[in-house]
Amino acid sequence: MRVAHVAAEVAPWCSSGGLGQVLGALPAAIARTAPPGTEVAAYFPLCRLASEAAASGELQLTEVEIDVGGDGARLLRAESFGPHELYFVDAPRYFDRPALYGPYARPYSDDPERFAFFVQVLERVWRQRGQPDVVHCHDWHVALLPAFLKRRPKGGSATVLTIHNLAYQGVFEGAEARRSSITPTDGVVNFLATGIEAADVVTTVSPTYAIEILEDGAGLDAVLRARAAPIGILNGIDTDEWDPSADPSIPEPFTASAMEGKGAARRQLATKLGLDIGDSDLVVGVVSRLVDQKGIDLVIEAAADAERLGMRLAVVGDGDPELEKALLGLALDQPGRVAALIGWDKATAHLVIAGADALAVPSRFEPCGLTQMQAMRYGTIPIAHAVGGLRDTVIDPGDKALAAGEGSGLTFDEPTAEALVGAIERAAALRRDNPQGWSALQQAVMAIDWSWDRAAAGYLDLYSSLLAG
Repeated sequence: MRVAHVAAEVAPWCSSGGLGQVLGALPAAIARTAPPGTEVAAYFPLCRLASEAAASGELQLTEVEIDVGGDGARLLRAESFGPHELYFVDAPRYFDRPALYGPYARPYSDDPERFAFFVQVLERVWRQRGQPDVVHCHDWHVALLPAFLKRRPKGGSATVLTIHNLAYQGVFEGAEARRSSITPTDGVVNFLATGIEAADVVTTVSPTYAIEILEDGAGLDAVLRARAAPIGILNGIDTDEWDPSADPSIPEPFTASAMEGKGAARRQLATKLGLDIGDSDLVVGVVSRLVDQKGIDLVIEAAADAERLGMRLAVVGDGDPELEKALLGLALDQPGRVAALIGWDKATAHLVIAGADALAVPSRFEPCGLTQMQAMRYGTIPIAHAVGGLRDTVIDPGDKALAAGEGSGLTFDEPTAEALVGAIERAAALRRDNPQGWSALQQAVMAIDWSWDRAAAGYLDLYSSLLAG
């Protein structure tokens, strides 16, 4: 069986968040756990950061001798990479840019043309090198590919489209729509809708999200209900990167049976971000894109009452300029109680997750979420809105059961600051009044297996059923 993954992002080179992290780990997990004879490859546009990594020797790329069409494009293969093959489409006209996407909330004007070009290059490559048995597409950027492949004769690839976030659909109108290589409907092209209609199977990144989008599909409810229901397969995380026993970003390693290093991370976090943390304070971390979806405004509203809550807040992320400004203002108003690092810094993100007592994840909707699973690896207890993948991963059986080491975090049902504050108060009380119970909960969440092997097995079963059918 030959499997090809296709996406716009891959960590650590071309990544803006969860999508890149998933594509940096999932194809490798599938290749590592697949039956003998399975070949896995992954294809991405060559972004500027990856190109710079190649120029420095960090990423070794070799050109594949194949005709990929015009515009000076090339197919490059990463050497000595891992259990799967990694390819980049080098098309400087379309992808050699300062950022993966345009300025916040404003796509590049040629997005429909450049992503249509990318998938058309892959069509051309596979026509010459042999069609994969399964083509697995991720999110709107490559969602035209199932439609393009359906134009080919029978015996072509089975197609899977995974929706990582339905809020981003690739909708273009007018002249932009006409540059997509797809005939517009009423002057509009929706990349994701086109892929949903054409793919053999649609999946989402958690079981609950697969159910939710049938009722609230961001305008695509009817399109989703007109075909077989999406299949929800829960994401995993890179358990080698997120490992407190071997994390170079924290001052001391620690494990569930030897937690002293978590205290050291807490102290270093206080020093690095200028927080005044007492033993009884609940340190709440936020590691997130700073956008409305993530409920950052709820965090800001809740943090206005940080002193009464006995809370210290550490935020790392970037996104909406208004939310960035509000967080910086909050940090100025409450020095020592609130700290905000605007921008993405991997080492600080690891330190926040390791050094915090709890991680706030108040997303209004959340297809899966990765940070809550990463936090659990470090004994950092998630406080999450019970929605989407957060509902599937953060299980709240009540305070008494949590103190007995059952469940995996605290949840709240409504996306409001009041509900978030209530959950923070519960966490603070549990940690303050029942330290043994808090320790039992930490040990329990650290023992949960969030590796990619489970998800890889689910996808391999899906591929096999597609090919058998």
